[in-house]
Amino acid sequence: MRNILRIGALSQPEIPEQLEALIEAIFREQFKKLSLILGQKNISLVSAYEDKANELACISAIEEGLNLEIGPLQIASNLDETDAKIRSKIYRVLENQPATTVVDQQLSESDIISLCDILILVFDKSDLDKFSMFELIRESFFEGQQGDPATEKLSIEINMPTLWTPDADGEVHFEYILRAPGQRDASSEIEIPERIIQQWTKRRDTRSH
Repeated sequence: MRNILRIGALSQPEIPEQLEALIEAIFREQFKKLSLILGQKNISLVSAYEDKANELACISAIEEGLNLEIGPLQIASNLDETDAKIRSKIYRVLENQPATTVVDQQLSESDIISLCDILILVFDKSDLDKFSMFELIRESFFEGQQGDPATEKLSIEINMPTLWTPDADGEVHFEYILRAPGQRDASSEIEIPERIIQQWTKRRDTRSH
């Protein structure tokens, strides 16, 4: 595919129903921002489509005009029959979109980590167990950098409360996490740094020739 930037999303399984619209809005905001930088057709979401967060990410990617690389349909055993049917119907719509490519095999967590330039992580940072688990995922993702500034990666981390409370909306926020090649410490940013934008546009322009 001619797109140069791949995005993956990994999430805790618990997404309170009351916060789904907010999470979808964040996905769309990020995809729109990246599209303005690189162009819609130069970006692809890579998704296993195995949980609610990935479903919302896939819908947002298609609605924002991105490419979608999606694994075979997976329905969690704990979904009730009604939710399983809805998720299956949404998958059938997604797989038939012109910008969608269905890959032949299931996409594992390690596949997502290794394939992507940007990794969106959705988890409850106040939960120490989840924080530790996703910190390890982030470290594994950044280990894929090869010591070259041109391979610098970006993590977009969304704080998502595990349980709904009246104050939960205010607890949902995101930040950009980077670690420059050769460095151990990660840095938190409120905007995508210009240096990584220049890296992406250079790759796009190089491949377009």
